[in-house]
Amino acid sequence: MAKKIPAIPAPKKGKHTNAKVTQEEIIQALRQSGGILSSAAALLSKAKTEALGRPFSIARQSITERIKKDPGLTKVLEQCHETNLDIAELGLMKQIQEGNLTAIIFYLKCVGKNRGYIERSATEITGKDGGPLEVSTPRPNLSALNDEELENYAALSAKARSASIA
Repeated sequence: MAKKIPAIPAPKKGKHTNAKVTQEEIIQALRQSGGILSSAAALLSKAKTEALGRPFSIARQSITERIKKDPGLTKVLEQCHETNLDIAELGLMKQIQEGNLTAIIFYLKCVGKNRGYIERSATEITGKDGGPLEVSTPRPNLSALNDEELENYAALSAKARSASIA
């Protein structure tokens, strides 16, 4: 009996798998979206649909995979993130210049650490009901030691006590 070969599933309605997305198209979408991958996928899908005159869709995960495999795309994504950081820093500096106290405090906590602007927290440990902390040291059971072991123990204990006093 001949082995049955499974049928290849047909593409989902409205999707065509033979259209390719070029590196340049991904770069353009990344730059337009500020490096936001889901937005880049939406931009690419829309542009390719218009260019092809038929529905086209690309998933964010597909763009992520292409970026992982292509050092050029990885570099563009990093540049997008750096640009976003620059924009955020400019916005923060504008807020600081306008006297926004929250922005000032945030900046000092993040950038002013070397000048002492750092949050410190203290933890107080107390005993039962807020009383003093009781520390107990268990006494060793010496009943199983012979005379020689007791003498050695006494000598070591005396040495330890004199070392802790000095």
